[in-house]
Amino acid sequence: NDMNSGKRSFSNVRSPNEFLLVKLNVEKNTREIQISKGNNINSSSGIDDKRIKLFGFKKLSKGVYEVQGKEALSEGEYCFMFAESSFEGGANKVFDFSIVKGKKGF
Repeated sequence: NDMNSGKRSFSNVRSPNEFLLVKLNVEKNTREIQISKGNNINSSSGIDDKRIKLFGFKKLSKGVYEVQGKEALSEGEYCFMFAESSFEGGANKVFDFSIVKGKKGF
């Protein structure tokens, strides 16, 4: 942890269990993740469960993992996002990729 900035460093990550696989919202030339919503009456934070996709992994060596989807991913834009940052807001690093027609898996 970087105690001065309040942001968690990726150097503290111990396994893929600390990430979420999220389907991104695509709008013209942007890809977005909604991590909170609210109005004058109530608010909520966190990623919509419908956008989170299940995955498993196998450790190949120290710091190297093979990731496998547990469900078919439809065509679209996805990212692996540090789970803790889904509750913090602000700009966060993600590892993004696309699923295109005719390809399956990661």
